[in-house]
Amino acid sequence: MKKKIWGAYGFLCAVLLLMAASSFLRKRVTYEMGVNLHVTEGEVKEATLGKPLALSRGVYEVTVEYQAEGTENTIFAKSDTRSGKVGSDAILLERGKTEESFQVWVSADVPDVTIRTAYQGYNGFSVSKVTVKESIQGRTRELAQAVLFCLALGIFLRFFGPGGRLDTREKRRTGYQLLVTVFLASIPLLSRGVYIGHDSGFHFLRIEGVWQGLASGQLPVRIQPNWLHGYGYPVSLFYGDALLYVPGVFRMLGFSVQEVYEGYVLAVNGFTAALTFYCLKRILGDVRMASLGSFLYTLSAYRLANVYTRAALGEYSAMAFLPLALYGFWSIFSDYSGKKNWMALAMGVTGLLETHMLSTEMAAMLAGVLCLVMIRRIFQKETFLALIKAVVLALLLNLWFLIPFLDEMLHEKMNITVGILSGSGIQENGLTVGELFRIWQHGTGIWPNGIQGELPLGIGLAMQLAFLILALTLIVCRRDKEERKLLALNLGFALLTLYGATKYFPWDFLENAGFHFLSTLQFPWRLLGMGTLSLTVGVCAALAYLKKQGRQKLVRLCTGLLVTFTLLGSGYTLFTFMETAEVEECHEERDATYYVSGGEYLPADIELDEEEAFHPLEPRGNGVEIESFQKQYNKIRVTCKNTESEETVLEVPILLYKGYKAWDAETKEEFQMLRTDLGMTGIMLPADYEGTIRMEFLAPLWWNVSEIVSLCAWIGVLVYYMGKKRKRPGSDGSSAPA
Repeated sequence: MKKKIWGAYGFLCAVLLLMAASSFLRKRVTYEMGVNLHVTEGEVKEATLGKPLALSRGVYEVTVEYQAEGTENTIFAKSDTRSGKVGSDAILLERGKTEESFQVWVSADVPDVTIRTAYQGYNGFSVSKVTVKESIQGRTRELAQAVLFCLALGIFLRFFGPGGRLDTREKRRTGYQLLVTVFLASIPLLSRGVYIGHDSGFHFLRIEGVWQGLASGQLPVRIQPNWLHGYGYPVSLFYGDALLYVPGVFRMLGFSVQEVYEGYVLAVNGFTAALTFYCLKRILGDVRMASLGSFLYTLSAYRLANVYTRAALGEYSAMAFLPLALYGFWSIFSDYSGKKNWMALAMGVTGLLETHMLSTEMAAMLAGVLCLVMIRRIFQKETFLALIKAVVLALLLNLWFLIPFLDEMLHEKMNITVGILSGSGIQENGLTVGELFRIWQHGTGIWPNGIQGELPLGIGLAMQLAFLILALTLIVCRRDKEERKLLALNLGFALLTLYGATKYFPWDFLENAGFHFLSTLQFPWRLLGMGTLSLTVGVCAALAYLKKQGRQKLVRLCTGLLVTFTLLGSGYTLFTFMETAEVEECHEERDATYYVSGGEYLPADIELDEEEAFHPLEPRGNGVEIESFQKQYNKIRVTCKNTESEETVLEVPILLYKGYKAWDAETKEEFQMLRTDLGMTGIMLPADYEGTIRMEFLAPLWWNVSEIVSLCAWIGVLVYYMGKKRKRPGSDGSSAPA
């Protein structure tokens, strides 16, 4: 039976892959259409450019040649007969450019695809030519879909099929419980469009920036070239985006930004559920309690608010790694853990660093508190060495990110470093007791907007019950010192984080006392993620203890109530979110290039003016004659002449950061640069200069060294785990790896 199923699987995959690969043999079509559209009126109109086209399934690139002096002209693709089969966004035709390209997704044969423009003819708008070209991305997308389907089916058979790893009834039940948990957490992903959260545009741009950065030749990506109308933004230097390379690569293969984002959310939901289960199983040694903890944490109120209402990609990604970091600390400090699993702590910290620096900052503060509480054990030789190993390994694995981050942070005066965003303190952004313990939380809202229109912030109904169960169990738990300590620590950290999330915690006092970095947290309620994890681990440990004491009926009652309260509370939040949130079809994130959140990583001397800043898209300069200009992503090539008898400034459309270099293409002479008020880079041209100037971002040598060190560290970790696997070919993973 097992051989037949795997044989059928192999045959099915071979057929699907061959069918997908055969699409590369088809000839790709190109349509060129001359257009004579010229308007000067001030009213908004829509016009069809060229004739309707019969297009087959695939991805197409549309290029339009135009002249525009306004900023609100758009272009898009549409079908009147099969509108649901043609996907494209309305792309801005910016002033200062003469050509623009965008993508169109056609999911079936459509007989009447038209290219249309909505124009405001202020000061003139004209279109002269439209080209529609079938892209290779349509073929790579089909092949990638076939590969993904085969991988997903293979993984399912590997675990749930005959002779799979889940070879007992108990294991299969646990596996199905995890699948149900992931399904419930992912219900909003099943809609036709994508639900738009507070930060969706920002993170869509990050995904677009990663793939465009890769396409520009950067590896790793440092400056994302798509932001600020192509001027570039160093979000990758300050915001860990290692996990975004996966959706970035799929974006390059032809998937829309909506598809790759929703795929990312699904993967993070699955990873959170699986990793939480793994860590709790190691800590508690109880499969059912680990499954319950995975359910509670993955479907917790605050986590779902991060995933959907806030669309806080960095924070909910970091929440997936919090259980691993907690397990690492438990393994090092607990007398029950056996061998100290310092590598789990290193990997947990790595996950935090590479997803969300603020979560790393909060985790570091709580880790400091934990070390103070466990000060006696820290100075035990084995414990101390394990902590040192974890810290050193985490530093080596993340050196490629930390060195550029610190270098740029220390040497560039940006909004975040000069304190412009700190305001009057963060204490006023804390929750009230009523908000913290609110039972029914509506799925949409903003902060702060009154109780009726507020964010779904709070620990939720299930976590309130978990708090009560944990506290009562701690009172009756008197026999086992180690288990009592686990309960007490989780209750203590839950109380600390919940108190820290409120407006009553003395954040302003601490900031005024010299802890200015605390202002970067912005919102104290970010601590709710760690408070939720403490309550989850604590209540599962409490129920595991009661189970050992023979209180089976009580454990079943508490488990049933926790599950019910989670379904009611989180179900209400998700239902109201899906009922009221905005839904969009988002294929490319192109019209929100100014969405830099609070502008944390903008130079402090730049004013973000959407009317003036970052709009000049061609080079310019007093007394400078421009012969030719080429710009590809964040690389520039200008052939020019300085007609003045003195030094002058050539302004080019790049936002200057440390790492950019400008030099003469022939002599290799480097030019000094400065940053203008409008965000352009000024290149100092000598008197009577004539030649070709190149400018691009070149990482300093020590950045490259840090990348090599981290690469070697990752290779070492991989070799270590592969070696352990070969030594234990029959292991079922029941003992914790060192």
